[in-house]
Amino acid sequence: MRRLFMPALAVLSLVLLASCGGDGDNHNGPDCLTPAVPTPISPTVDRPVCLGDQTTIDVTFNWGEAANATSYEFYLYAGAGCAGTAVQGPVTGGPPTVIPDLNEGTYSWKVVAVNSDCADPLRTESLCSNFEVLAGTSPACECATPVFPVPPVINNPCSNTIASQNAVFTWNTLVQADGYIMRLYIGTGCEGSDDSWEEHLTTKARYQKKFLTSGGMYSWKVQAWGACEEDPSRIGLSGWSDCCNFQAFP
Repeated sequence: MRRLFMPALAVLSLVLLASCGGDGDNHNGPDCLTPAVPTPISPTVDRPVCLGDQTTIDVTFNWGEAANATSYEFYLYAGAGCAGTAVQGPVTGGPPTVIPDLNEGTYSWKVVAVNSDCADPLRTESLCSNFEVLAGTSPACECATPVFPVPPVINNPCSNTIASQNAVFTWNTLVQADGYIMRLYIGTGCEGSDDSWEEHLTTKARYQKKFLTSGGMYSWKVQAWGACEEDPSRIGLSGWSDCCNFQAFP
């Protein structure tokens, strides 16, 4: 009976040691605490992202840091509700985290606070935050205080003048402008389908267009853009200038 008891006691001791981690030490130290819930700050439903004059935009995501978190995992979804498969993530890092080249549309995102000071890292997930990437012409993207009280005024070429095939387009400078959008049309009246005009961006109140068709009739107009006073991350647009017609010759 004595011989059977000792091996059984040894086995029981091994089981108890294994349940405590094998070496009797506690792997979860005093810093192994559940992270607090991270709070999304922007973008949100109330703080959309505006494309301005771009077709895609790099979006910066910010959230409040969570107590006891050693890192974060970021997830971005197409559509509202953080449903389905994430189109980006997990992205480790931040805040902030920058995701490039988002198109116009509805998105949602969340962040997971992670504490890696535990043998098995502890995670706490934020609420889901929905937001939209909007075209610059959307009313939600307009500045609360208009940046430009008046549109630019064209200098030259204008009033059915004749211009060089390497025409230089000029207009007055607006102090508040960070840049300008110059739109050139084939034909008069600044009208036509999308394939009848082209846009050019410039930070100066001038633009040179080379190799216009000799004898061709053209028209053009210009618009200014600048940061909103109340939110420099958003862009305000001026109205379009009057349309000017001209003909190109060598």
